[in-house]
Amino acid sequence: MSAVVSTSNSHQDGRGKSGKHIVAPSSSKPSAKIVPLNEKLLLTTGNSITSICFDDRGDRLLTCGDDEKIQLFSLSSGRLASTNYSKKYGVDLVRFTHDINNMVHASTKVDHAIRYHSLAENKYLSYFRGHTNRVSSLDMSPTSANAFMSAAVYESVRLWDLRSASSQACMVVQGHPIIRYDPTGTIFALAFNETNKVLLYDARKWAEKPFKQMEIPDLFKNEVGGQVAVITSLHFSPSGSQLLVGTSGPAHYILDAQKGYVVHNLTGKKTLQKASPGNDAEEAGEVPSTSKQKESPMVKEAGISGTECGWTPDGKYVFSVSGNKDVVFWSVTEKEEGARIVSELTPTFSLDAYPGGFIRSAAFNPRNAMMATGGDQVALWLPEREEKEE
Repeated sequence: MSAVVSTSNSHQDGRGKSGKHIVAPSSSKPSAKIVPLNEKLLLTTGNSITSICFDDRGDRLLTCGDDEKIQLFSLSSGRLASTNYSKKYGVDLVRFTHDINNMVHASTKVDHAIRYHSLAENKYLSYFRGHTNRVSSLDMSPTSANAFMSAAVYESVRLWDLRSASSQACMVVQGHPIIRYDPTGTIFALAFNETNKVLLYDARKWAEKPFKQMEIPDLFKNEVGGQVAVITSLHFSPSGSQLLVGTSGPAHYILDAQKGYVVHNLTGKKTLQKASPGNDAEEAGEVPSTSKQKESPMVKEAGISGTECGWTPDGKYVFSVSGNKDVVFWSVTEKEEGARIVSELTPTFSLDAYPGGFIRSAAFNPRNAMMATGGDQVALWLPEREEKEE
């Protein structure tokens, strides 16, 4: 695969070569060989990043954090393009629409409206009101230019259209809901922190009951420090045949989305309950052991940021933050037809010694061989490239 390579001034941390930014050509079938990655550049510092999102074309990166700052990065230059603030309403769950210049995000203050924002003009285009509790999950339809879904704690799941301020459909729910469209946009998955089940719905028939119910038998067996594991995110594989269920515990799970049962247990990561800025610092002797630990930011209220794990664009790997400074990768293959045995997969490799504190969010570029991580800093990661000897 050919690539354009440009040079920029980048951060050196002594763990590998830096200064190379790789932009792969657009392809209808983007697929990159995944190898241990090098950190390219620490882009910014500040409060902890809570949400991270690439646009459809992989040209831009959007983040938000505890400091109520919305940052837009240009990936062709690896530089910060703009910084906006949402001090009045707060910000969480930033998501690009299918227009590279627009985004939607959840509010954390004043009300629970979803806000439609122009990045080019730095102004709100519309407000989507209807939720009466904090929004815990937000997902754009992958196939519709205007449709998206949201879910709020102990309240409802709603379908929206960017052209209308009123919700198009509403499903009353109890608990802390998590939602996700499949790649076709015709199916969506719904799960709750309080259960070990995942429900599949026809996105065109909101009034009907789920057509499939899937269960994770081992979920509540993973208790650490008196806390049971909870579901924190859902991610369909690029083909739509498998569903990654992210949890706060020591394992993630991959379900066969057609057959409805668990096919892989992904083990070897640390629990998100332990993800606290003070934990690693205390272990390293950087703070007194008697210091009061902060409440785990990964499992705040609903235990959801929605960007703790995901698939690489070729569907061959799953990546996940690990409740510390690591990102771990598992090599995943689809099971043979008729195979019902659950396999336990351990990490194939990991990225460690992250200099920007513990990692809360990670995402893979949908078109290019690039990953982004967010903790106290935002970093871009590129595949390690061997230099030819002259």
